Amino acid sequence: MFLQIICSFLAWLLIGVSLWKIREISVSGLTYVKKLHQVPCDKCIYFTGDYRLKCTVNPYMALSEEAINCRDFESIAYSEKIPNLVSIQCNCSITNHDTSSKRKKK
Repeated sequence: MFLQIICSFLAWLLIGVSLWKIREISVSGLTYVKKLHQVPCDKCIYFTGDYRLKCTVNPYMALSEEAINCRDFESIAYSEKIPNLVSIQCNCSITNHDTSSKRKKK
């Protein structure tokens, strides 16, 4: 009888500790996710979206906790209001000069 009480107490204690740990891990995970949602990189004009070069200004800091207070952050919405902040795209075209026709004429 005494052994059954001890075993049931230990079983409920194990269940209680397990539930407490699951709750603790969930709360810490949620706080970490909330902190990562403060990273402004995807709303910055310097963010490329390419996994090889995520940011043209701070590539090692991009999409990490260090980027939360990035001093080079420039909002996409702000740059759309002021067009001078947006880099001018070059409409140049690279032409392939065919030198083989010149060689044949000689």
